[in-house]
Amino acid sequence: MKKFAFGTIMLFALLLSMSTVLSSCGKVKESIAKITVIDGTTGDPVVGSLVYLRAVSTNGNTAYRFTPISAQTDAKGVATFNLSEYYEAGQAGLMVLTIDVDAQTDVGIIKIVEQEVNEKTVEL
Repeated sequence: MKKFAFGTIMLFALLLSMSTVLSSCGKVKESIAKITVIDGTTGDPVVGSLVYLRAVSTNGNTAYRFTPISAQTDAKGVATFNLSEYYEAGQAGLMVLTIDVDAQTDVGIIKIVEQEVNEKTVEL
């Protein structure tokens, strides 16, 4: 009887430890967009520009679950966006977004791949 109880406890402990190890393998990585803005004439980074990301319009229809967001470029001319909240497990591909900088619209398009750092350079 004691062997049965000990075996049952050991089996339970083994299953519990395996489930902990396996659940840590499927962690979701962040989906990041980094937009670098450079001066088209000099190639220098443009500091302090306001970069907007918005859904790509198809025939004027922007019925999409993405609300436009913005970030300011840093000293290296990079605006960083964390888009992880839009990712759903099992999803293949995340979104394609239009890039606007300051008052200039449609300066570029970026395809966001889930759980990766997605980078795009645009010239002004």
